[in-house]
Amino acid sequence: MQLVTNLDLELETKLSAETDVYTRTVLHDYFSNIFSDHAHDINIGFYNTATEELVYSIEDVIDATQSTYTFYLPKNNYYAIALANIAHNGAATLVDQDNSRMAQLETPSSDTIPTQETGIFAVQREIYVQDSVDQKIDLMLHMASCAFALVIDTNVVHVKSMRGFLCGMADGLVLRDSLYTHNKPKIIRMERIEPEAQSAERRNYGFTELRMSAPQEDADTAHYSLFGCASFPSPDEASMGSYYQAKVYVELENGTTTETVLSLYEPLQAGQLKIVKLDLQTDGSVIPTQESEVGATVTLDWKEGSTFNPDV
Repeated sequence: MQLVTNLDLELETKLSAETDVYTRTVLHDYFSNIFSDHAHDINIGFYNTATEELVYSIEDVIDATQSTYTFYLPKNNYYAIALANIAHNGAATLVDQDNSRMAQLETPSSDTIPTQETGIFAVQREIYVQDSVDQKIDLMLHMASCAFALVIDTNVVHVKSMRGFLCGMADGLVLRDSLYTHNKPKIIRMERIEPEAQSAERRNYGFTELRMSAPQEDADTAHYSLFGCASFPSPDEASMGSYYQAKVYVELENGTTTETVLSLYEPLQAGQLKIVKLDLQTDGSVIPTQESEVGATVTLDWKEGSTFNPDV
């Protein structure tokens, strides 16, 4: 398992203030199950290169960063496809694994899906098994998931609730070609991130309120609402100027809802974490702070579209 990520760099860059130490810790803990080189379960398939059919497979729970197996294969050319952390991912499923061309990870058919609960790792490579010779085959798995977080400074603005969604992410991964699919781009339901020890007592108006004070200045405080999720990456090419979007819905105390659509002008790739810092305004909008690669469009008194189910 080879973990290459910008987790620590992103946390240090976006949350560099002395008052952000606690928030950095909370986010690091939340994403520790995603950005980890620890594999709970693995799935390895060996496919005949001529027929593309599965000829041998290994499924195991290892709870480790690496594992070794001894097995026997006839002399031939094979495609080896290996995966880790699928069992408890919650959003991605391995399908059509009997054929190397068809084997893929897919997400639920619905438009909006839950966050990935584990960081998926994958690799594919062609190997040649020689005749009557012991061989060592190394399969180095690389991260296939990415992550996204919102850090919203509420400025002591009181609201009823907040919701976050990550939009336009890949709906699957074709394993043989290491190709993400975007046939039906997914909306990821972001989770509210709450510190375990303080979640019960720090909840306010439906979101997390974190009080962080600099050691030397008690007045230097911030109130943050945190949201996060993990998914497959965004497209590699921009559409209408942006690669993907995040949407924040804020329900105000007067019963109205404000929608802010955040457009991201840089792709989110496998192994990456993207953090966007925002300021909550009194009208319910959230405005990026010093984020030149993020645009914002606000709709006040937003109404959810109605659903029409005609009789067939």
